[in-house]
Amino acid sequence: MKGFYLKALALLLGLTAAGVLIATIMIAVIYPKLPGMDELRNYQPKLPLQVTFF
Repeated sequence: MKGFYLKALALLLGLTAAGVLIATIMIAVIYPKLPGMDELRNYQPKLPLQVTFF
């Protein structure tokens, strides 16, 4: 039974490490493409927002 718990713990740690690695790679790839805060504050869409009520 002890071997089962060790394998389950190793699997859990491996999946956690893989998730952290994938998240780090995603942040490293996406972060440089994000606009600056000044651009977000001064955002003016080409089409104004239209709210319709049925």
